[in-house]
Amino acid sequence: MLKTETLKKPWFIAVAAGAGFYLLIFLSTVFVMTRPCAVGKCKEISQAKKLAERSQAILQQPRSEKEIIAARQHLEESLELLESIPQWSYHSVRAEKLLKLYQFRKEKIENLVTGLELGKKAVSLTVKSPLPVSQLLETKQVWTRAIAALEKIPNNSEFHSFASLKINQYQQNLDTTNEQLRIENKALESLASAKKYAQIAQTNQNKAQYFKDWDLVFSNWQTVVINLEQIPQTTTVYEEARQLLENLEPQINSAGEYREIEQLATNNYNEAIRIAKLAKDAEGNKRWSEAVYYWRNALNYLEKVPQNTFQYRKAKPAIAPYKYALDRAQFQLHVALRLKQAGKDLEKTCSQDTIVCNYTINEDAIKVHLTSDYMGQVQQTALQAKQVEDIRGQVNVIEHIFSLETALKTITNNAGVRVEIYNPEDVLILTYAPRK
Repeated sequence: MLKTETLKKPWFIAVAAGAGFYLLIFLSTVFVMTRPCAVGKCKEISQAKKLAERSQAILQQPRSEKEIIAARQHLEESLELLESIPQWSYHSVRAEKLLKLYQFRKEKIENLVTGLELGKKAVSLTVKSPLPVSQLLETKQVWTRAIAALEKIPNNSEFHSFASLKINQYQQNLDTTNEQLRIENKALESLASAKKYAQIAQTNQNKAQYFKDWDLVFSNWQTVVINLEQIPQTTTVYEEARQLLENLEPQINSAGEYREIEQLATNNYNEAIRIAKLAKDAEGNKRWSEAVYYWRNALNYLEKVPQNTFQYRKAKPAIAPYKYALDRAQFQLHVALRLKQAGKDLEKTCSQDTIVCNYTINEDAIKVHLTSDYMGQVQQTALQAKQVEDIRGQVNVIEHIFSLETALKTITNNAGVRVEIYNPEDVLILTYAPRK
């Protein structure tokens, strides 16, 4: 039984091997017969020519980038069809010639298509705006590559005119991108500068005392505001800048208010000092009316120095001395006015038909010197009245002397200083003291 099975195996193997060989031949034949252009007409060549002709028709007068890219696509599909034809095909020689022709056409428009596709990519990068610096740099690079690809197209190419038009268009887009990049970089610089000066302003604001300190703080805040406000709305940092400005506004306003208060305090204090100097100069020249005017104004400015300011620390202690100086000047003005009036009264008293007296006035005393003519006239009148026993004449002399005495006493009381009467020989003969 075992021998019988052993004898049958070689026959089975031979039959199986023969069947496999014929199956392989059958399958190979089927594969060859199903390959493009294996037998009969070659529809692939026909389709490839139609696609190439369609591409060529578009390229004769391209109207848009989309058409040119479609023309290249037709050529690529045409080449794929031709490349699918095997070398052993009857139509392979013809296919090879068409491959070379169409490949040459494809190479002629490759730079044009590359440039257009890069331009399309650049446009897609700018769909959303504003763009960050990184994306603007990428867009700039793509526009540059697109222009470079188009510039490779020879002057004698049928696509040169179209390419030149696109180069101008892409160059404008590149210029726009460069401008956007410049604006974005400037905005980033402005934001960084604003943040830096905001930190400086906050540090200085915490230790500011004098007006110059607050002026510096306010100047720092102004720099912050200028930097933030010049950031365009078309930049990526606009919203951050706007929010930062809104957050800093209370500190900026506070600094401005403190600066104004300290400026007012400084101006008022300095004006008080300046006017006080004028008051002292007026006092030195005994211009008491001016001194009163200046001291009053100086005190007014001093009292206007706001509290809780640095200058108030110096203004407050000076108020009492200024008030004392004003009171003193007012008193001296009152004395000067009384002495001036005394001079007018003395002028009236001393200036009659005969000069009665001469006088000098100062703050301590008024000195009245009776003239020799007046004394001689009084003595002669009195002597004549006595000799003729003219009682009325004698009374008139006495009344005249009494009226002069009354006038001088009145002047003494009005002026508030004593009046000293001297005879023509400069001898003190009488003194009138003012009433207390």
